[in-house]
Amino acid sequence: MTHTITDSNLLEKRKLTLSMSYVSYTAGVAFSSAKKFGYDEIDSLVLSDTHELTIGIGTSLYTIGINPKKVKHTEAVQYLVDRVRATVNHKMPNDLQFKKQ
Repeated sequence: MTHTITDSNLLEKRKLTLSMSYVSYTAGVAFSSAKKFGYDEIDSLVLSDTHELTIGIGTSLYTIGINPKKVKHTEAVQYLVDRVRATVNHKMPNDLQFKKQ
């Protein structure tokens, strides 16, 4: 299953595609190339008051506008959060314990 969010204005078209194994982000006017990355590479997700979703990977930020009234957009954002959360939980040991010294 693939989720897609598109956002465009007079100057730029942005597209975020979420597949089972990777995220693809495209931004530009004409001949733009897609940046692909795994969910485990995502360091941060921020959703602003102005409905801009920003994905942080290392020192790079990828931003796209979302429309919270569109079910497609809200489902895509929820899917992204769930996939990132699953990779974070996968990195954490299940039996994490603290020892007193």
